[in-house]
Amino acid sequence: MAERLAAGTRSLLAVLALLSKDPDNAGRQADAASDAVHHVERDYGEAMAELLQVDDLRAVLAAQDLYRRYLHVAEAIIAVADRLWYVVLRAAWGTCDGWPRVGPLITGSTATPPPRSA
Repeated sequence: MAERLAAGTRSLLAVLALLSKDPDNAGRQADAASDAVHHVERDYGEAMAELLQVDDLRAVLAAQDLYRRYLHVAEAIIAVADRLWYVVLRAAWGTCDGWPRVGPLITGSTATPPPRSA
């Protein structure tokens, strides 16, 4: 689980580095962050099932707390990746059917919004 969380965090750092330089690749890195941690929930379930075999109650409680924290961090990484994807999309298109265009959120973005329908 920790390796997946580390991979997701590295992808988020890459997104932040790429936002102003390469928004398309930033979006792909946001996807990579989500993909890296989506399996943490499954890993969590498997790890919790393995704890049923452990006799030491203190070890079980400590492991449960640690695994629960892994799950919370995974959910936070997914939430941040989703929000960063929104920033990438908002900068690229600048509008959502009737909302006013307020300009790109990413300095230097060359993306243009689609033509507006009347």
